[in-house]
Amino acid sequence: MISEYSGVNIIGSTGNFLAEFNEEELRYASVDEIAARYISDIEEGVGDQKIKAGQIKCATSLRVIHPVEYKTLDASVIAQKKTNAPIWVHHGGILGVEIAHYLESKGADLSKVILGHTDRNPDHYEHLKIAKTGINLSVDNLARVVRYPVQENIDVIKNLLDNGFLEHIFISADFGRYTYYKSYGGGPGLEYILGTFVPRLQEQLGLSQAEIETLFVHSPQRVFCQF
Repeated sequence: MISEYSGVNIIGSTGNFLAEFNEEELRYASVDEIAARYISDIEEGVGDQKIKAGQIKCATSLRVIHPVEYKTLDASVIAQKKTNAPIWVHHGGILGVEIAHYLESKGADLSKVILGHTDRNPDHYEHLKIAKTGINLSVDNLARVVRYPVQENIDVIKNLLDNGFLEHIFISADFGRYTYYKSYGGGPGLEYILGTFVPRLQEQLGLSQAEIETLFVHSPQRVFCQF
């Protein structure tokens, strides 16, 4: 309904979150059974309206990858191989290289995998190690200044840009609570990225219009629109 009303394409997800939210459900399910659900959600659709998912979501815990989470990583790769859908991985900021190498060992196309929340750990050295694997890095804790100062977000982006990883950067806002939306009396609202953050990027980093289009048009097209 929101997509139809606004004219904006909204990409829904299939997948599973952290083990602590899914352990009972997934403990006895096989990897193939989990993958079959993901594939069905992508190819046949979800719910009565059969709306097709456009990405596979999986997650790993902060300091370790739980056995159930390994299952969902494996299932995500199987589903990606079958559908060519992108994979978006929630991670806590300290296992990025391990996640990338594990997914690659299972045959994932890392050019269509996004590692979320990389700016939770503003470790520039670690980010370059992650980027060199070929995976995409999501800088998405914008406007959450109590924990993640905006300047840190910008410094993370600058480090990747300076080292030639423009096409591996994804910028978004992890606005998962109603308090971030102006319609609920919160803020900064969905317009924050384009209205506030992008102008600041251009001012501080001197980004060209072509670079902005790579970040917000061409890279998302490459990952989300090719299956």
